[in-house]
Amino acid sequence: MCRLALLLFLILSFLRTDDDVGRGGSSLYALIAVCTQLGCTPNYLPLEAKFKCPCHGRGFRLSGINFEGPVPRPLERAAILLADDGQILIDKGRPLGQEIGQWLDLQVLLRA
Repeated sequence: MCRLALLLFLILSFLRTDDDVGRGGSSLYALIAVCTQLGCTPNYLPLEAKFKCPCHGRGFRLSGINFEGPVPRPLERAAILLADDGQILIDKGRPLGQEIGQWLDLQVLLRA
């Protein structure tokens, strides 16, 4: 799962749109790809640049923001930081929610 999270992280870093970047500058983030409705794993659809939940068709932008279907809230993000040895560390054990302001936490965005 760690490699999957890193792959997801790299995909997101290159496919963000202007409306996905809340605070200017170049930064990267890691999503926790678990639907916030039923806990299903959304599929990444590269041609549509979105995640789509197979359970009930919920759609999420690459930023994790929900935009299709009555999903209750955006995907969660994981804390991400750069270790002293240059490795990128992703902490999936502490999910951070957009709706409670945690996406503004400095541990959610890694400056590139």
